[in-house]
Amino acid sequence: MKRGLVIGIIVILGLVIILGGAFFLLEDECKNQSDNCYISKAMEKQDEKICNKLDDITSKEDCLIAVAGEKQDVEVCDKIGPRDKINACFRNVAVKKQDEFVCDQIEDKSAIEECYIYVAEEMGDGSLCEKISPDEDGRQSSTKDNCLMKVAIKINDWEMCHNIRGVWKENCFAKTEQQIP
Repeated sequence: MKRGLVIGIIVILGLVIILGGAFFLLEDECKNQSDNCYISKAMEKQDEKICNKLDDITSKEDCLIAVAGEKQDVEVCDKIGPRDKINACFRNVAVKKQDEFVCDQIEDKSAIEECYIYVAEEMGDGSLCEKISPDEDGRQSSTKDNCLMKVAIKINDWEMCHNIRGVWKENCFAKTEQQIP
C-alpha cells in the first residue's frame, strides 16, 4: 500500500515538473525576440495580458489594438491611453466585426468617418459611405469620394466611379481599369 502511494506521488510530482517546465518554456519563447513575437502570440491566443510583457508603450498599444481586433472586443480598447490609439482600436474592431456601429462609439468626427471608410471597403458596401457628412458648403466631401473610390476598387465596380468628384473620380476609373466616359 505504501509502495503504491509512493509511486503515485512520484508520478504526480513528475507530471507537475514536466507540465510546469512546458508552461515556463511556452511563456519564455518570446523572451529574446522582437516585440512582434509577443504581439503575434497575444493575437494568436487572443490574450491582451501578453501585451503587458512589452516594455515599449507604443508596442504595447499596438499589441492591444491587434488583440482587440482578433477578439472583436472594444473593451480591450479601454486599456489604451492616447485618444488616437483608442480610435484606431475601435476602427480595428469595427473592420474585423464588419460592424459600422462600432465606429459610432468613436468620439472624434473625422475618426468616425475614417472608420466608416475602412468598414465600407472591408464589406464592399458603398452605402456606408452615405454616413459621411458633406463639406461645410453642403457638397459631397472628399472623404466620401475616397470612401466610394475604395469600395469601387475593392468590388471592381467602375460604375460607382460616376458618383465621385474630381481627382478621386479619375483615380477610381484608373484603378478599376476603365476609361473615363
